[in-house]
Amino acid sequence: MEKETKLHQPTMRVLKILECIDQNPQGLSLKDISEYIESPKSTIYPILNTLIENGCLKLNRFGNYEMGFKTFQLGLSYSANLSVVDIIRKEMLDIVDECKEICQLGVLVDDQVYYLAKVEPNQPIKILSYVGKYMPAYCTGLGKALLSFFSNEDIEEIYKDIELKKYTENTITNINDLIKEIDSVRTTGFSNDDQEAMEFASCIAVPINMYKGSKLALSVTYPMFRRTDENINKIKEALSSKAKLIEEISKVHRLGIS
Repeated sequence: MEKETKLHQPTMRVLKILECIDQNPQGLSLKDISEYIESPKSTIYPILNTLIENGCLKLNRFGNYEMGFKTFQLGLSYSANLSVVDIIRKEMLDIVDECKEICQLGVLVDDQVYYLAKVEPNQPIKILSYVGKYMPAYCTGLGKALLSFFSNEDIEEIYKDIELKKYTENTITNINDLIKEIDSVRTTGFSNDDQEAMEFASCIAVPINMYKGSKLALSVTYPMFRRTDENINKIKEALSSKAKLIEEISKVHRLGIS
């Protein structure tokens, strides 16, 4: 009891909020959180708004509070050895060894892909990209793979006020065409970016369903002059097998992201 009285109670309240939301990945309402931490709604509402503004929390489509991407970013710095991304990066190294092309890992942040990790091959000509970059989901392989986790109705809602900007002659700029592509991803398990985000470069990606329902996507990007049927099949086989392995590792070790 003496130790508890020495703690800063407003800070403890913030920590309890984050803790209870983290334990409920489906999200919690204001009423749920209030009851969980035994604090009035009027007291915790400003805290929740502040955490949302800073990206530590977000509201899902049901109006419930979920962990935000900033919380995940902060978690990445906790331990390099225990990081989910570093565990996946080891599998990405195998993909690069096999395919000799760049391998990237991404997560969806609103309508954008955030690039979490990248492993490059020893090639004289490389694709320009970097960790921490944001790219529109609708015109990237990673983005389409991540959008495949959503229903068509949800995708329409995401893009109802967003213009599908044209980056190349191949960029999809029509929501119905985008949904057809996403339907194909759900059927085949693979998404494609055929020179849609960048000329002379294409990408194949796969969705990864992690523990607690968190979603990632893994891709291989290659310049068009190295495109052959043999290379495409090799990339698809490597991505598919590693995606299954990563999902299994995630479940066994209860690894996920918020």
